[in-house]
Amino acid sequence: MNFDKNTIIGWICLALLFVAFFWYNTSQQQKLLEAQKIKEDSIARVIAAQKPKNTSILSTNTINNLKANDTFLSQVEQIHSLENDNVKVYFTNLGGQISKILLKKYLFNQQPVVLGHNNQFKYSFYETPQKINQNNILYFNTIFDSVQNKITYSYTTTSGNQIQQVYTLEPNSYKVKFNLIFNAKDDVFLNKDITINWNVESVQQEPGLSYDKQQTNFCFYEGDDFDYFTGEKTYTSEKPLKWISLSQQFFNNTLIFPDNKVASIAQVQFDKPNNDTSTTLASLHTKFSYHFETNPSLNLGFTFMFAPNDLRLLENEPNDIAKIVNYGRGLYAFVRPINVYILDPFFNFIAKYITSFGWCILILTIFIKIITAPLTYSGYVSSAKMKVLKPELDALKAKMGSNQQGFAMEQMKLFREAGVNPLSGCVPALLIIPIFGSLFNFFNANIVIRGEHFLWVKDLSSYDSLFEFGFTIPFYGSHFSLFTFLAAITTFLSSMYNMSATPAAADNPAFKYMPYIFPFVMLFMFNSTPAALNIYYTVANVLTILIQLVIQKYIIDHNKIHAKINEKRKQPKKKSGWQERYEKMLETQKKVESMKNKGKK
Repeated sequence: MNFDKNTIIGWICLALLFVAFFWYNTSQQQKLLEAQKIKEDSIARVIAAQKPKNTSILSTNTINNLKANDTFLSQVEQIHSLENDNVKVYFTNLGGQISKILLKKYLFNQQPVVLGHNNQFKYSFYETPQKINQNNILYFNTIFDSVQNKITYSYTTTSGNQIQQVYTLEPNSYKVKFNLIFNAKDDVFLNKDITINWNVESVQQEPGLSYDKQQTNFCFYEGDDFDYFTGEKTYTSEKPLKWISLSQQFFNNTLIFPDNKVASIAQVQFDKPNNDTSTTLASLHTKFSYHFETNPSLNLGFTFMFAPNDLRLLENEPNDIAKIVNYGRGLYAFVRPINVYILDPFFNFIAKYITSFGWCILILTIFIKIITAPLTYSGYVSSAKMKVLKPELDALKAKMGSNQQGFAMEQMKLFREAGVNPLSGCVPALLIIPIFGSLFNFFNANIVIRGEHFLWVKDLSSYDSLFEFGFTIPFYGSHFSLFTFLAAITTFLSSMYNMSATPAAADNPAFKYMPYIFPFVMLFMFNSTPAALNIYYTVANVLTILIQLVIQKYIIDHNKIHAKINEKRKQPKKKSGWQERYEKMLETQKKVESMKNKGKK
């Protein structure tokens, strides 16, 4: 590889700029961190001063020691809990709400993952014919049933109407059944409409805060279609909603609507905080209504689901809830079937017999190389043949000089005699698009690799950080990912090999610098992506280089290729239709260029 003087000077200047930027950015980041620490300490003191002192907590053991159907009546907030093998759900008698949910099998910072942050399910009703009240400001009576794993919150209005909020935790599940029951003797809603607000927030559960925020989205099933959006948005549904979900990379907060009653048009507000240091990823505010014609009593059956985004867990749920698992949406929707029906089953099959998910990724990489081999082999062979012909092409180019049309015609002639199809090399490039889309979504959304170790990687579902800078580089991050670096280096080496085997690309300014540009961009784009994806690209690039070297050294016979060329040169030339059209086009271009030159003279 040759570098001219200007190129070397350019790289030195770029390196100096990076060094200067790192020094300046480090000093600024330190000042910002000190200011942020002062601010956070001040906020913490204010929160501590405002924390209510009338909250009591009933532990699980305390509740379990009580008889079934025992009733707790208090005008102070009390926290109760239900649990099964998967979750522990905390409830508060203030408003009769779910307080938070602990997922027992998933950890973040060595603590169970917590969902349902700032969960609120609130509605208004008539306390008396002249007074409106709200459930979220009332203390409910608590009835605990340990046999059915159920909590009932009850409240009786001044007019004698009874409200019940019944929560039942299903065994071996992530779902909480919720029944909202009004036993009323008169109208308790304005115009026989009950308007319900459900609010919930998601917080950081993965190492990379900005990446976790980027992966957070709002999913819903409206009418008969799944849809989603990732950016801040206010949305009004046009058709009945079956479910709504605030979903992040690996977990979701979902509300499933009653089957027997259709809600009127729902309004949704999906927000993401602008503060990059906030651990709150997004908030969801929804508002929907139900109308009752004559009967003031009602029983609405909802389901709360606070669950991991696990395809095997969600695939049996109705109304496309499994699409919460982002195995391909929007532009990459076409790769979802590949992930769901090929990659996911094969990966899970491997994982049954191999405990290390890192080795599973290596085997998956080899598997992909094998199934794509029939499509890529001819391209590799053509590239190897073109590398054999490079000395002749260089001599031909020197002979033709500036006559580009003449060189192109002679080059096509040489390719034809050697049995080389230049376009066959495009097949591996075209395969990159669906494979990239499939694997990016697969490793980005596959929860089974979350928290799994491999070599120096602490979590295959997140970036591998060899070391932290202590400051943030725009568009890059605050860490150095070794597997991203290895993926970029191997991509560079593979591109350089392909470039050396493709003289036309090497001489084309549009392609000449691609081996340098794409790996450099890759360092920035992939530095915060899952280590599993970068492991795949590193191994895939190494395998590609090895395959090309094996074909070049052991499959392609240089002497046979040259003998075939010499033999074909002696035979009558028979051109394909494409070659004839291509040569006619070159001849036409040559005539047009000649006429332009005559006109100038």
